[in-house]
Amino acid sequence: MRRRAAIAVLAALGLFAAVQFGFGTAADADARLRDPAFADKVAKLNRRHADHPTLMLGSSRTLLGFHAARFEQDTGSPAFNFGTPATGPITHLVYLNRLLNRRIVPKALLLEVLPPMLADGETGPIEQTFLTGERLTGDEVATVEQFGFQPNAVRPKWRESVYAP
Repeated sequence: MRRRAAIAVLAALGLFAAVQFGFGTAADADARLRDPAFADKVAKLNRRHADHPTLMLGSSRTLLGFHAARFEQDTGSPAFNFGTPATGPITHLVYLNRLLNRRIVPKALLLEVLPPMLADGETGPIEQTFLTGERLTGDEVATVEQFGFQPNAVRPKWRESVYAP
C-alpha cells in the first residue's frame, strides 16, 4: 500500500513538473502569452497592412500623438502606429528585433526618442522597472542586460516565468 502511494505521489509530481515545463515552453515561444501588448499590435498590423508600411515605434506619447491615417493621407504611404504604453528605447529595440524576426520589415521607421528615457537611474535604465523578465525570451534577456539591466533582477523573473509559469 505504501509503495503504491509513493508511486502515485511521484507520478503526480512528475506530471506537475511536465505540465509546468510545457506551459513555460509555450509562454517562451508564444508572444500572446509572454507579451500580450506586443502580440496585439502585431495582429492589428497584419490585419491592416499587407505591404510594408511606415512604422512609428514609441511609447504612449506615440500611441496618442501619431496619427497614421493623417500620415497616409498626407504622404500617400501606408503607416501604422506601433506606440505601446510603458516602453522606452530598450523595449523599442526588443520590439523591432521581434518584428524583423517575423519578417515584418517597415518601409520606413519613425522612432520616438524621449531624452529622459536615455538616462540611467541608480541601478540602471529606468525602463527596467516596467520591462521585466517575464515579458522577455532568453535571448532578449541577454540583449537587455547589454544595455544595463540588472541580471539579478531580470534573469530570475525570466527563469521563474519559464520554469514556474
